[in-house]
Formats: sequence, C-alpha cells, structure tokens
Amino acid sequence: MNISYYLLCLETISKGLRSEKAQVLLDRYRKASTGTGPVGAQTIPRGCLMFKDPKPECKIARNWEAERVKKQIHLHNPTFVDQGIGTISGGTSGTINGLIFESPKRKIPVPENQNPLAESFRNYMLTKEETKDNSVSNSSKELFKFFNKLLVGQPTVPEFDHIDYYCFSIVKLRDGSATYLGFYDKWYLLNKIEVVSPRNKNSGHLFRIRNQSNEATEMQVLEGLAYNDKETAIKAKGKKDYNAAASSFLSAAERFKKVNDDSNLLEAAICYENAYKALQQTNRIDKALNVLEKAAIIYESNIRQNIRAARTYEMLAEQHKKIINPNRDLEKAIANYRKAAHLYELEGDSRYIFSLKSQAELSVEIGQYEQAIALFDIITAFSENDSLLCFKVKDHVFWQCLCMIGLGDWVRLEKRLGEFAEQYPSFAESRECSFIHNLINAKHTFDASAFATACKDYDQISKLAPVHTNILLQAKKELGIEDLR
Repeated sequence: MNISYYLLCLETISKGLRSEKAQVLLDRYRKASTGTGPVGAQTIPRGCLMFKDPKPECKIARNWEAERVKKQIHLHNPTFVDQGIGTISGGTSGTINGLIFESPKRKIPVPENQNPLAESFRNYMLTKEETKDNSVSNSSKELFKFFNKLLVGQPTVPEFDHIDYYCFSIVKLRDGSATYLGFYDKWYLLNKIEVVSPRNKNSGHLFRIRNQSNEATEMQVLEGLAYNDKETAIKAKGKKDYNAAASSFLSAAERFKKVNDDSNLLEAAICYENAYKALQQTNRIDKALNVLEKAAIIYESNIRQNIRAARTYEMLAEQHKKIINPNRDLEKAIANYRKAAHLYELEGDSRYIFSLKSQAELSVEIGQYEQAIALFDIITAFSENDSLLCFKVKDHVFWQCLCMIGLGDWVRLEKRLGEFAEQYPSFAESRECSFIHNLINAKHTFDASAFATACKDYDQISKLAPVHTNILLQAKKELGIEDLR
C-alpha cells in the first residue's frame, strides 16, 4: 500500500512544477519492475499499475517448508539391537520405516531434598531380611513373622548415626560394622564388616570389610574400632562421665596395642594416659597408676619417645610419693625416678640431675644411706660446674654428711668433712659446715645436751626437713646410750 501511494504521488508531481524529477524517479521504478526477472515471476497489481514480483522463489520456498512432512529425528544415546533401534529418547518428532510419530520432550525431575530420613532407614532394616528369600510364599512369611514375634519379640534396629545431606543420606552403625547410602527413599549398602572363616581352622577368625572393591585385614578393622572407642571416650569426657571415659579409653588402648605398629602403639600410650586422668577423677588411684605405667613402658619401647617416657616415669614417681596410706611404695617411686634419670641422660637432657636428686632424697627417707651418698656425690660434682646449680653445692654436701650420721660412721664423717671443706669453699664458709663440726664435737665428748643445742640453734635459722630431724634424733639417742655405757 505504501508503494502504491508513493507511485500515485510521483504521477501527481510529474504534472506539476517538479515534474522532471518526479518523472525520472517514476521511469526508474517502472523500468526496474518491468525489466528482466526470474523465471516464474508473478504480476502483482499495485494501485493502478501492474508489477512483476522480483523474488517469487522466496514465497515458493516458504510454502514448501510449511507444507512438507518433517522427516528428521534426533537420537540421544541410542541402543542398537538385532532388529533395529531399541531405545529412542529426546527429540520432538520423526519417522521410522515410514511411520510418523510424535515424541514429546521428557521432563527431567530436579531433586528437591528428597533424601530418606532416619525412620526410612529403620523400616529398611526391619524389612530387608524379608526380601532375601523369594521362594517362600507370602502366607508362610507372615506365619513365620507371627511366631518369631511371639518367641523373640519385636525386632530391633542397631544403633546408628544418621547424617542428612541435601540430596542423599549416610547412615553409620555405631558398632562400625556397616555404612549405608540413602538416595530417593532407597538404601544401598556401601561397606560391611563380617567375620570370615579361614581355610585353616587353627588360624582363628578374620574380619573383612565388604564393599565394591576393597577388603580390610583384621588389624585395619581393630584400628577402626579403636578410633571409634577413642571418639566415644572423648564425648564421655566432655560430659564429665569419667567412668565411661576411662572404660572407652582403655578399650581403645588395648585395640591399638593389638595392631602393634609404631603409630598405633603411640595412640595406645596416649589413650592409657587419658584413661589415667579419667581414673584419677574417680579416685581409683591404684588402677590409674597401673595404667600410667603401661603408657610409660610403651613410650620407652620407642627410642624416639625417650623424653616423653622420662616425663611419664617422673609423673608416676611423683604420684607414688604423694600416696599417704599403708600401700605407699617409695621403692617404686625410686625405681621410676631411676628410669627417668637414665632416659634423660641418654638424650643429654640436664633434667636427669633433678631425677637423681629426687631418687637420692627418697633413698635417705627409706634408710638407703649408701645409695644416697653415691647419688649426692654425682649431683655435687655436676652442680659445681654449672653456673645455675653451683649455689646448691653446700646443700648436697650437707645431705651426704647427714647420711653418714645416719650410718653412725663418725670417723668417716670427720674425714670427709675436711675433704669437703677443701674441695668446696662455699661449703667451708657455710652454716651447714659449722653445724656438722658442732655435732662431731658433741659426739667426741658424749654430750647429748650440746648435740641438742647445736640442732636447736641451726633449726631456728634454717628449718630442718623431717627426714633430717629423724636422723638427728636417732643419733642423739645412740649418743645417750653410749654415754651411759
């Protein structure tokens, strides 16, 4: 319609003032419209003029496209069988062997948090046994279930932990025997631990984890169960249930110990230590000390854990020393200090001197004076050459002198006192040296009163330890007896 209006305007203008320009444009259009065109061009009436369609093939092509039968088909992941195509998916329409069909597009469902819940797993565990034997009739199954319920009771589901993810769920049985995957309200077994009887009957049972392609040995199963026990113990400890925590830590330690490799033995020792701390909270001291000793033995068996073993033996000795009851065993404490000192010395750790000192002091307390003198002699020689410990030399020498008094060997004491005064100037100028001189003089004169006065004067300034007081009281009694003789 616009072209017809345009041509009409040109014809009108050609009769007016601008007739020349309008006539040129009109002639050009008529020449183009009536010129040579494609074969089959059609004449189209436009206003008062007749024109040929310059591109009739476009309309013919559009009509052919609209009228033809579509003979295309899209095959998505086809499956070919002997007789032809067996699976066709996707596409909108097509022809197979001359048959025309329409195939609507398949809608793929989008998962919307349809993972199964814990109740679904309980139902699965209760019903999975029923599907194993399809040869039994339904009536027989129902009868068996009825009598089984009467005899055994309602079947139970083992305790499990349900982990809810977005599109699936994971269930782990708390005894570690199996793991299940839940997806779209269905459950699948991921792995399972079962007891397998070996061919050799004398070799005992083995454990095996069944899954798609992996198998585990008995040691790996024990290790897994040990870690489960350890996790249970940590949870019980967090709830302050120390009895349950100690029991679980001990169970984990025993299982780690059975695996018997370096890393698992170290885990066993750590579990023993944690069990010791839990047992202390329940006031089961004797059992706690036995458990701590097991940890120390494991640490000692590993040369790379010497320092840790020494600290554990030292802790064990301290606990034995703190016990205040008839079962107090200072000899065990001395033995543990001895082991700690030896391990510290192997590692070149100067802490072995402090373990020796504790060992020597306990030896004095139980009357092993000769052993204490030998130990204090080592401690004194080491302290003399140490810038921090040299101030304690006079104390170590004083301990040796008291041990000789405890032995009643006054001749040896008098001789060694002169050697100490020459060798250690700090001792020669100390109150301890003067005190020992006064005691020796009281002994020579058999003067029990002078002996007691010397002890009293020293104690007023430097407090005597209970073990020192016991030694001096015993010496005063012997001095009085000798005086009577």
